[in-house]
Amino acid sequence: MSQVSTESLFGNRQIPGEGESSNPPSEGRRSWGQGSAQENREQRGQESPVHKIGWAGPQPGTEGKALESPGTAGDSSVGGNADRTVVRGRAVRKGTRRQKVPARPRPAHPAPPSVSLTEIEPVSRESTAAIIARQLREAIMNGALPPGAQLGETELAAQFQVSRGPLREAMQRLVSEGLLRSERHRGLFVIDLEPADVHDIYTARLAIERSAVLGVLRGDPEQVADRLAEVVQEMTSADETAVTEADLRFHEELVAGSGSKRLQRMARALLVETRMCVSALGRTYVDAEERVTEHKRITEAIRAHDEKAALSLLEAHMEDAVRRLAPGLSLYSPPA
Repeated sequence: MSQVSTESLFGNRQIPGEGESSNPPSEGRRSWGQGSAQENREQRGQESPVHKIGWAGPQPGTEGKALESPGTAGDSSVGGNADRTVVRGRAVRKGTRRQKVPARPRPAHPAPPSVSLTEIEPVSRESTAAIIARQLREAIMNGALPPGAQLGETELAAQFQVSRGPLREAMQRLVSEGLLRSERHRGLFVIDLEPADVHDIYTARLAIERSAVLGVLRGDPEQVADRLAEVVQEMTSADETAVTEADLRFHEELVAGSGSKRLQRMARALLVETRMCVSALGRTYVDAEERVTEHKRITEAIRAHDEKAALSLLEAHMEDAVRRLAPGLSLYSPPA
């Protein structure tokens, strides 16, 4: 096996033997790290920061005190004057104290003008499904979609010019509201108001409107009676469709006159079914004058502050509607 000469790898450089240094010894010179920290700085030609500020070490009894510079007036060291003191690396004149700089006063800004909430209109962000549900709801209320009518997805999607996704979402909303019923393998149908449904709707309406009458009589009955009288006047000079609209508005004004937001919210929840009942109710009257008279008597009792008469007339009005829409049933007896 051939041996590679160290001379070929290192040239003529002499490889130090064991215990020898690779650097030639220098007289009077020690290698780095063998001297003190001060001597190491001197070897690099740097001046000790201790010499810069003239600090010769802590003196007895001076712990925690400011460091004084021994420089004279002509000295170029930090401080330079005997009346200066080094505090945290900065020269501070003796006998002076740090002054707190007063905060700069902030300019007074005028208060922003207050905005009334009545001046702000809500942003309309109605989804496609909500728009379809609203239009279907109105069609059911107006009778365009009569009770028992079947809703076909293909025809409605083409009519609304939408995909089936938002249409199905809209119809499911109406199912949850009780306006549509779902039959397996057949589809969706507009609900039929059975006698038990009519009884239930008018029982709920009587509870709401009875409380509304009490609220009206404890408030301003004359003002509410004036609004009700205007609606009754519209019923006397209108066709059957307008009479139905005026009938609904009469009861809406009655509930609104109570000033109760919760009663109004509950009445709106029954609005669609109420409209379906009132539309069917209009076909049971031979003469519209009888219908107008019932509402006029309720208005006069409220104007006269007659609580007993107002409640009695309201109950008779609801009872008559149940007997017309569901013969054989009464508000005062549960359905079979």
